[in-house]
Amino acid sequence: MSVEEQTGVEEMTSPADLTMAGRPPLKMKVDITQAGPCRKHLKVEISAQDVEEEFGRALGDFSKTAIVPGFRPGKAPRTLVERRYRKEVSGQVKGSLLMACMEQLDKEYKLNPISQPNIDPEAIQLPERGPMTFELEIEVPPEFELPDYTGLKVKRPTLEITAEDVDRQLRLIREERAQIVPKDGAVALGDLVVAKMTVELGDRDPIEIEEFEFRVRDDLRLQDALIPGIGATLEGAKVGESRTLDLQVAPSAGVPDAGAQTGKATLTILDLKTPRLPDLDEAFAKSLGFASIGDLRDAARSALERQFEYRRNEFIRREVMDQILKQCEFDLPPDLVKRQERLTLGRRIQEMRAAGLSEAEIKAGFAELKFNAHAATTRSLQEYFILSKIAEQENFEVSEEELEQEIQAIAAASDESPRRVRARLEKEGMLETLATQIIERKALQKLLDGVSFEDVPQSRSTDVETIELALFPSPAPDQ
Repeated sequence: MSVEEQTGVEEMTSPADLTMAGRPPLKMKVDITQAGPCRKHLKVEISAQDVEEEFGRALGDFSKTAIVPGFRPGKAPRTLVERRYRKEVSGQVKGSLLMACMEQLDKEYKLNPISQPNIDPEAIQLPERGPMTFELEIEVPPEFELPDYTGLKVKRPTLEITAEDVDRQLRLIREERAQIVPKDGAVALGDLVVAKMTVELGDRDPIEIEEFEFRVRDDLRLQDALIPGIGATLEGAKVGESRTLDLQVAPSAGVPDAGAQTGKATLTILDLKTPRLPDLDEAFAKSLGFASIGDLRDAARSALERQFEYRRNEFIRREVMDQILKQCEFDLPPDLVKRQERLTLGRRIQEMRAAGLSEAEIKAGFAELKFNAHAATTRSLQEYFILSKIAEQENFEVSEEELEQEIQAIAAASDESPRRVRARLEKEGMLETLATQIIERKALQKLLDGVSFEDVPQSRSTDVETIELALFPSPAPDQ
């Protein structure tokens, strides 16, 4: 019987079947109702006969070793054992019945819970006579019909990596190894600025940041806010001067009022420094392990191509999923999204490592994801359920060989041994996540196999500086 049909009271009586414990299934009445998006509320009644039989079995086992004053171990009458140890026996019976019940619910009703059931065993009472009843809630996958996912048409970004792009990448590499020296004059892109900042958000009291340092890029991303266009605004400013810019608060910052989602940031320049870049010569190339400047430039170009390939694949995935989501909208429970935010961030980092991005690129990508953590997690869960349904429909599975190949790819990209990568993934509980990613990629590839592309030029992304500074270090979501 499908989940959709299970809307009333059902009595489960399948004596021909046996549970995993090797005994007939429990006689249960189960009332299943919808409790919200992806949530089912269950009222369960286990028959008095099952309760009595289970209590009798448990009491018989307990009597074999029970110690009752005046009797040798295991020789006391059952009535005395029950009177003296009823609480302990009842706890064992309740646990056994709950375990058998949950196993039977999973087998008979195919609810496919996506998290541990919300049930408090201590709140369940085992009656002296009559049936045992309890209620619980479980989270289940969203219910939706897959649309036709063949013949989709999506745009595919194209980008020609130019000599100027390579020069900019090489400058970033040189900046990491530059000597920082004081600077007189005006701010320029690439300089390091020490500033104080006043942030005004709606009717809130101003937030004062007395002193912080950042490198001047096109945009500045804090842990919970973004200041776009900061490079163009600060360029030409001198020590002692102030500039006011627009500021965007991250949805994940926990600011409830809409008026405080955007604000103004006034920066006053306290000090100015600039990087003294090493010369771009053969000696510099060799210091990085390259035989020549030409090899270094080739490596920089390859890194840019790898970054673009990753971002293009992400863009195509979004375009494809956008079209499917428009045809099968479904809601997700907020508490599920909140719980999954940390896992989503960890998973995206793993994907970026597998794609060969550098630690600096991963750090920037992580900050961007964290900035929009709630929206990113909601989207990731929606894609997961859609791709999982496609994978189920297509009967996709993951072999141990495929899992090992994925581990080896991560090891090669992170310069670790496959054994160490596997151990780290097992410790972090990410092996199952890795298998899920493989399944999703198969489902996504199934989608892409039937896609026709329209190539469109992609504009170059802005340079973003990311710093470890939070405007709301301890956000209170409920305030």
